[in-house]
Amino acid sequence: MRDLIKTIFKSTEDRLRNPFIGTFITSWVVFNWKPILYLLFSTEIIRDRITYVSSCYNDVWCYLWLPLIFAILYNSVLPYLSLLFEYLVSFSIKSRNDVSLKAKKAILALQIEIEKNAITLEEEKTTFRERKSHNAMVENLQDQVGLLNLKLEEANHNSFIIGNTALLEKEDNLKILNQTIKSYEDKVGLINEELSQEKSKNKEITKESSEDRSLLAKYELTIQNLNDQLAIEKFKVQRFKNPINKIIGINNLIVLEYFTPSNDIIYYEINERSMIDIQKITNLHVNNKILEKNNNQEALGVFENLMLNNMSISTKLKYGIKP
Repeated sequence: MRDLIKTIFKSTEDRLRNPFIGTFITSWVVFNWKPILYLLFSTEIIRDRITYVSSCYNDVWCYLWLPLIFAILYNSVLPYLSLLFEYLVSFSIKSRNDVSLKAKKAILALQIEIEKNAITLEEEKTTFRERKSHNAMVENLQDQVGLLNLKLEEANHNSFIIGNTALLEKEDNLKILNQTIKSYEDKVGLINEELSQEKSKNKEITKESSEDRSLLAKYELTIQNLNDQLAIEKFKVQRFKNPINKIIGINNLIVLEYFTPSNDIIYYEINERSMIDIQKITNLHVNNKILEKNNNQEALGVFENLMLNNMSISTKLKYGIKP
């Protein structure tokens, strides 16, 4: 029922939007306004109102022909009248536009002339300022040249006096320098004698020092191994803060990080399908950040099984993994 009412209203609305029907209804109301007002606002009963309207307002011209003729004329003649009016008005509009365009052109030409004069004036001001600045610069440079000439004359005079004084001082310094050189030559001779004696002593010490060097090398190797082991233990402590098996990325490597029951860590490179020594991962971690990949549980399980299948029984027993 609701859809039927909506359809009726929609159809009625489309018809009322038709220009001819709208015009006909408007003209019908205009020609029959008296019976409409009488029916709506009279104090008599509805039957008397209908009887009165039927008897007094029954002219077919008012009910049909006049509204119909008006609607036809309005919809057929009015567009031509509007076109004629626009045609007549177009001449005045064109004339007004021409006058307005000429006025705008005159104003624009005047503005262009004003801008040209302003640019010329600014160029003249700039030229004047540049000339004034150039003259001031020339005067300043002339003053500086005169001052430099005075300083040059004074410097030449002083250099002549200082040159003579320096020449005398140079002769005295040369004597002192020769004496110093002679004393150093004597010291060098003594040092050469001591050096030859030390060389003979060093020949005897060389045998003992070779044994010390080999022992020192062993100590250095032991210290290096201890430092490496300490770095590995620190790395393990850091990784055991989150002891969950996961896939990580480090230095373009995709690695499975597996925490064993024996509190150790195994690293398995997924692309190469091979074990990686924890020492290598520790060294890479020094200059590279470890990134956690998207750890899908199903994929993680597949890689864990793949690693365990490739692991020997002895390795499993070493890390406390059931064979």
